Amino acid sequence: LEQPLFKARKLRLVCIGAGFSGLILAHKIKHEWKMEDVIDLQIYEKNPDLGGTWYENRYPGAAW
Repeated sequence: LEQPLFKARKLRLVCIGAGFSGLILAHKIKHEWKMEDVIDLQIYEKNPDLGGTWYENRYPGAAW
């Protein structure tokens, strides 16, 4: 790339899994820390929907 050596750029952050922890991380970056202009977050999930462990498993007595 043809750009200055110490040019400011976004920090690229990858989160593996869109379970509880991944969603909380995304929420904190956007709303609590307000660092959306500093951090470029990408979340990868292997399942077709969000939920992590709660998506893959069924727990007796837990509301669905």
